[in-house]
Amino acid sequence: MDTTQRLWATLAMLLVSHAAWAEICGENQYVFGPGLLDDPFICRDCPSMMTNDAGDDTADETITSCDLVNEPLVNLSFEAPSTNDVPAMVNESGWNLTLKAMVPYANINFDDGGGFWRFAFPSRKSASTAGYLFFENPEECLRLNDGSSLGDCPGFFPRIDWQDSRYIKYYSDVDDAGVPDNRGDSDLRDALTYDNGSRGPEIQKTIPPSDPLVDGGSCVPGTDSVNCIRFGPDMGGEIEDGWGIGTDDDLPALFLYTDKGIGLVWDEPFFELAEPAAVQNLAGMINSVSYELSDISSKSFKKPGEKGKPEAQEAFKIWAHMNVVAGVFNNMVQADPNGNAGYGSWSYRLDGGDPTNLPADAVVPLFLTTCPDAVMVGWLRRPTYEVRAFLVSGTAPAQLSDFNMDGMVNVQDAIDDPDITVISNEATISFLQYADNLLSASAAVRATFADFMDPPDTQGPCGNGQGASATRSPPR
Repeated sequence: MDTTQRLWATLAMLLVSHAAWAEICGENQYVFGPGLLDDPFICRDCPSMMTNDAGDDTADETITSCDLVNEPLVNLSFEAPSTNDVPAMVNESGWNLTLKAMVPYANINFDDGGGFWRFAFPSRKSASTAGYLFFENPEECLRLNDGSSLGDCPGFFPRIDWQDSRYIKYYSDVDDAGVPDNRGDSDLRDALTYDNGSRGPEIQKTIPPSDPLVDGGSCVPGTDSVNCIRFGPDMGGEIEDGWGIGTDDDLPALFLYTDKGIGLVWDEPFFELAEPAAVQNLAGMINSVSYELSDISSKSFKKPGEKGKPEAQEAFKIWAHMNVVAGVFNNMVQADPNGNAGYGSWSYRLDGGDPTNLPADAVVPLFLTTCPDAVMVGWLRRPTYEVRAFLVSGTAPAQLSDFNMDGMVNVQDAIDDPDITVISNEATISFLQYADNLLSASAAVRATFADFMDPPDTQGPCGNGQGASATRSPPR
């Protein structure tokens, strides 16, 4: 074959369609391309910390992606209140819930581009400065799960545009309801306002009667309606305070949840839970975030029959604190006093459950036996509350639903969701809340009234049971 024939043969090969070169990618491979000069789509191996099912076809001429691996790179623990393996006893308001996220330096792949990324370390002086901890970074730039990037990412093909690194974003900040804030992630801070859904559940008011001149007497959630009973604490209304129900603006990776009260997702304005079941991210109620760049601690390694051998362990730590206020960790109750015939005949619904008769031996002062809120207090003091938390790569969702449809909502749903990468263990704490006096306790019950099985009831003397979020700060 002379030179001319070889040239024509080469040109003919270049004119063959990509489909003719098609291949099925194996496990942990993805489709890559095309590049310059009309290169074909090919299969490439996923980075070491990523995975993908086999079966991607280059003939589709569509770039596919790999998924980050769920892995407990962070040791997450509740440091306060102290439990000592038994439920802590706390007041209904004013106690401290503290989380510690510890990242051993050994879990950061410095050889693969992992490490700290910042323009300046976050501080009270650098209002908008975020810190980033990347566990690995196979590219020259850092791609985030919100579609943005840090560094000089290539702007031409071939390239990948999916998140290829597990990371934590953090700010050093202090937040409180109603106090304007300019630190933290601006989009998440804006989301923690009333109009954007950061509020407790709003349920149709039944007693006293709704105002028929407003929306026909109907509760329209999210409109500051007088016909709604609002549950949960005051969250600052429209003030951008960085505090409320939702993803935290200072530690976006944190998902904090409970299975009671405002921590559940409700089918508003009804006293019914949403389907499928879901929980709210309460991390937005964190009041402060701080960090330690390097801390040396001792870690023991044991073998059966041997004493522990302490070894030094260097770690990066993030601390998150919540000053708990009444209404954050409380049940939501719907009460039916059954004509005030005596508290032993009253019924209630707890957190959207089925109607249940109040125990006839409920202990309550006799002068309050016509007040459903107060009667519920003696019974509601008994349950133990539980709070759980875990960290994800990037930004945690504002809500977590029963993704695997097993009837429960927990960290496994986040692990099973391909759009979420869990990077820590799940931390759990249990506690028992009590009140200083009966009146403050009844205010925390957050009861609403309805008739489950009888004619309209009369209202007890303790009001309509509205939560503290009924008082909102005025718009700016």
